[in-house]
Amino acid sequence: IFKDGTTDNRVQNGVSKWSRNGYNGSLGLDYDFNAYNNISTTVKLNNFSNGGPGSSEYTINNLKATNISDMDMTFSNMDWNVDYRKTSKKEGEEFSISAQLSTGRTPTSFSNTFIPDGAITGQTLTSNNTGKNNEYTAQTDYTYPFSKAVVLEVGAKGIFRDIKSQFDVSAQDFEYNQNVGAGYGVISFNLTKKLQVKGGLRAEYTQIDFNTQSSGIQKNDYFNLFPSVIVSRTLKGSTTLKLSYNRRVQRPTQSYLNPFRNTSDLFNVQQGNPQLSPELSDNLELGYSTFIKGSVINASVFYRRTGGVIESSISPIQELNPTTNQLVDKTLTSYINVGTAETYGFNLFASYNIKPKWTLMTNFAGNTYSVTNTQTNINTGTYFNFNWFIRSAYGFGKGYNFELFNVITSKRRTY
Repeated sequence: IFKDGTTDNRVQNGVSKWSRNGYNGSLGLDYDFNAYNNISTTVKLNNFSNGGPGSSEYTINNLKATNISDMDMTFSNMDWNVDYRKTSKKEGEEFSISAQLSTGRTPTSFSNTFIPDGAITGQTLTSNNTGKNNEYTAQTDYTYPFSKAVVLEVGAKGIFRDIKSQFDVSAQDFEYNQNVGAGYGVISFNLTKKLQVKGGLRAEYTQIDFNTQSSGIQKNDYFNLFPSVIVSRTLKGSTTLKLSYNRRVQRPTQSYLNPFRNTSDLFNVQQGNPQLSPELSDNLELGYSTFIKGSVINASVFYRRTGGVIESSISPIQELNPTTNQLVDKTLTSYINVGTAETYGFNLFASYNIKPKWTLMTNFAGNTYSVTNTQTNINTGTYFNFNWFIRSAYGFGKGYNFELFNVITSKRRTY
């Protein structure tokens, strides 16, 4: 049932034969010029592909059809880092420069043959999408300790991101350029022997332009400030109480931005939205940690308010089937900035060594979910999500270990 009151009854039953393969590797070099100067470089490669043939039987509003499909998706990434680090005779003083090149390739191809019930032949749709993601990062950081109790950290960072995507089925290109410049400062000091404070501010300017053959060049630039503060107090033994606040940004990824329609599933079409703005969240957290005779306990409660929440949006559409010359009912999934979310949650982690070689570990986390649409001022209601992880591990020595674990996750409610 959709918001406009329309309904869509759909049953899908199918089989597929998928294969998955991949590899990853890394190579690193490290060189010390002397006791205070070091340079290092690392290259990481990662490749993963999956896909295969499949067939599905559809019943859509009492109309039957068959779809024969074949898909191949590949994810290939390369990360190259070069880092220079300089220290001094003054303990804690450090200067560093880093550069990173990240390249990603996500070629995707699929074919679908849709055959209405009773027909001998059907409509075949094929597509090849070439996705490219190049990211260049330059960063410099400096740490200066005025004393053992007072430390200053400053730095700057630039990220230059270029996303390109081409669908041969529509002979269109999509190019998305995102440049981010940021500078920050952090100072930490002790108010007392047991009370520490760390505060900082990051200024960030983002420049975005994207281009499609249908829309032309469009721009979206914005400036943000990201404050943070942490107040921690050391209690008896190894027990710490910590109160923190920070503001964070979460930018949409390529799959959320790509405006071309993915019709690998004929009746469940997906399409990105290049107009998406980033999510901005304010986070307040109170944490407690302690270490008691081989046991570790970490507990926290938090409040998070997120603006510009990105969620999937599902709507009914109709498209013409050129084989039957009839309109076909489908659903379109895209992404929008729906509004503001308020979340209350907690996290509890515990680890206990029953014996020197036997460890029990558990983590239980839960949070509420509530979104208010900024345009309609309508709230979806408040829902509760949780997940529970438990693990038992025993080490036999000489590199041999035995583990048992279980994960329980609640249903996820989204907008």
